[in-house]
Amino acid sequence: MGIAQIHAMEMLPGFPGLQLVAYRYLHSIAQQSTSSTDLVVDSEAVVTLDLAEPLIALVIYNASNKKYWKYITPALEGKKGKKCAIAIDGKIEAIQAQEGQYVIDAGPNNANAVTCFCLKELPAGSHIFEGLFAANTVGDIDGGATVDERQFAVLLFKGELGVNGFGIRATAPVVLPSPSSMTDDPVCQVRLNLEATALAVIFYNVGNFLDEISFNKGGKRASISIDGEDVGWGEQCSNEDSACSATMIHAEILQAGTHTIKGRFGEPGAWRNTIYSERGLIVLLLNPSEPFWFLPQRAFGPIDPGAVQQEWEYQVETTGDVYVDDEFARLEFDLAEASPVLIAYNAFNHWMHRCSTMGFKLAINLDGVDVAEQQQSPYIDFKGNNATVFHMETLQAGHHVVKGRFASTKTGSSASFVERQLLVMPLKL
Repeated sequence: MGIAQIHAMEMLPGFPGLQLVAYRYLHSIAQQSTSSTDLVVDSEAVVTLDLAEPLIALVIYNASNKKYWKYITPALEGKKGKKCAIAIDGKIEAIQAQEGQYVIDAGPNNANAVTCFCLKELPAGSHIFEGLFAANTVGDIDGGATVDERQFAVLLFKGELGVNGFGIRATAPVVLPSPSSMTDDPVCQVRLNLEATALAVIFYNVGNFLDEISFNKGGKRASISIDGEDVGWGEQCSNEDSACSATMIHAEILQAGTHTIKGRFGEPGAWRNTIYSERGLIVLLLNPSEPFWFLPQRAFGPIDPGAVQQEWEYQVETTGDVYVDDEFARLEFDLAEASPVLIAYNAFNHWMHRCSTMGFKLAINLDGVDVAEQQQSPYIDFKGNNATVFHMETLQAGHHVVKGRFASTKTGSSASFVERQLLVMPLKL
């Protein structure tokens, strides 16, 4: 079984890591909807910044709709789901798509979430950062896209791409037959030769779009690998030919020397071919004297396609729609001074693990207050389901508590997962 771990920084001689210069964080629960399959701007996710010098921008757009219990047509969120993208100065820099529940006799308007991010070097001058979204298809039942909650963050760093920041986007499709073991992403790889110890913060997500390949029923299973070891996982299953994406997060102290960081992916169950088209890998290298707290949590266990459900040591479960604490996702820490803090919470269950088609919702709880939420439904019972939620704000010096919390989207329906990652990353301006 995996062992829950907490990494806390000691004062170490420093790698010249990225240095935060400024940030903007938008969190909104104002509803935006569209029936268009062309990307439209989410007016609640727009930031304009003037740069006095060239800087590196980390942009995160995390958007979801809640589960609706009325049979609304045209659908607010169609059965075929939505896609979301990040644009910088009008150019698409990242895009992912997702489908919520798609049971044959189920209606539309199920919980559905999309996460995307990018890392770009920008020249001095004025720049506009936008989150965009669209329906995956048209029609009163299958079409329609809604964003009920979004987190949109733009972090500006001094640094140099290829030295202390790496942002890779891959769009050439890779098709895996079934069954397939885990395979290296041929594009999303970073090789480092560190002269000093560094803190590496890594984001990786993978996905495909609607109708890219016949029988893309297995969905996604992917991981972050460091020096040959899979250290961060994500999984999301899908219906045939549907959009599907998954996200992973990891943070680790890397000693001086050579290291290889890779994205990896496979086929979750013995189903059909699966495709990985849109992928993004971000590696941030920071000075290791900065504090950080990370809770990686693996629940190792065999994946048995014949099993009805599987139990692992770190499973949590509820059938209520009121948030409860994830007992394995709690970090307490002390800040010596006021600091901007980026928080990320990622949780998922495996293929053939217990979770109803209603899915689950996740929240970040900061000092007793739920500050951000996301929710996602799998396409059917006992299939992989992945949700990610972010938050950022400047916290005062002193003691703080961050918790991951979860709930079902419907009272009486099981919401369960076995793996999670919780990151708390203070940054100095």
